Amino acid sequence: MEGYSSELVEAKYEAAKSVVFKAAVFSAFSAAAPIPPGLDFAIDVGTLLTCNQAVADSFGITTAHLERMHSQKAITERLRANTMQASQAFATKWLLRKAVLSFLQTMVAKKTAIAIAKWVPIAGTAIAGGAGFSLASYAGTQMLEDAKATAIEINQAILRSSNEHQT
Repeated sequence: MEGYSSELVEAKYEAAKSVVFKAAVFSAFSAAAPIPPGLDFAIDVGTLLTCNQAVADSFGITTAHLERMHSQKAITERLRANTMQASQAFATKWLLRKAVLSFLQTMVAKKTAIAIAKWVPIAGTAIAGGAGFSLASYAGTQMLEDAKATAIEINQAILRSSNEHQT
């Protein structure tokens, strides 16, 4: 089984930045809109989950992607365990609704400021939109760094396994 180059991981990282940016823009618009406080939180959760899943898919670090890869190649049980463990650690942190809720709860002060600011005419809308963009961008960047690290970890496991079979 072959791994992929660090250049490919970097290219995927650069491409995934646009997914994070689009999610941050969407979050800015939803933060600026006069949406009731509970609903805007639900929109943020959905936006981040969608963004996180798209990034995980682009890096090929989802459990489904790895299962397909494992079924196409003869791999050792150790490699299967190593790659699935890395994928599941990422999924537990970023792809579960509960995890995204927990992450957003750590940003409760910023979310409260957004909820209050959006009801102030003109300036409040701009402030809420900027804060919404900032929050989503921060969350997306954290997730993107973890996705890149997970892809590198999986790739290294594949390369180690390949080297073990050649010796």
